[in-house]
Amino acid sequence: MLLTIDAGNTNTVFAVYQGRDQVSSWRCQTLPGRTADEYAVWLYRLFQTSKLEFDDIKHVYVSSVVPDANFDIRKLAENYFKCDAHIIGFDDIKMNIDIDVDRPQEVGADRIVNSVAVREYYQVPGIVIDFGTATTFDVINAKGAYCGGVIATGVNLSLAALHDAAAQLPTIHIKRPDKII
Repeated sequence: MLLTIDAGNTNTVFAVYQGRDQVSSWRCQTLPGRTADEYAVWLYRLFQTSKLEFDDIKHVYVSSVVPDANFDIRKLAENYFKCDAHIIGFDDIKMNIDIDVDRPQEVGADRIVNSVAVREYYQVPGIVIDFGTATTFDVINAKGAYCGGVIATGVNLSLAALHDAAAQLPTIHIKRPDKII
C-alpha cells in the first residue's frame, strides 16, 4: 500500500491507497514542530479504525510546501513505516510533466501534483483552482505542460484581513448559505 502525505500551510492530509483506490484519508493541522512520534501516535489509532497496520505501507510519497515539516515526515516513514519518504521537489522524483515557466524550481510541489492529476483524470487544456491557505489558479496547456498560474489570498485569510481592516465588519464564517440573494 501507498501512503501519500500532502503537507500544506494549514493542514496536512494523509491518504492510504491500494493501487488506484483510496482506502482511507485523515487531516490534521500542520505544525512544523510536530515530531515523527506525534504523527505516529495520532495515525496509529486512525489506522486501527480503518483496519490497517503500519506494516501494510510499503511506499510513502509527500507533497510539501512546509520545508520545516519534512524532516519529521521523513523520520515518520523511516521509523514507523520502515521505508523512505519521497518528497516531491526535494528528491529526484520524475513527475512526468513539463514545467514550461521561466523558473521551474519555484513551482510548488502542490501545484505540480495538482497539474499532473488534472492531466491524468481530465482533458487538457485545463485550469486547476485550489482553495487552501492561498487560492491558486494553474494552467495546463493543450500539450499537457504546466505553463503558469497565479497565487491569491485564500478565502479565510481574505476574511480575516477584511475583519482586521474594516472597523465595523464582524468576523464572517464560511458556510453554505440558505439562499444566494
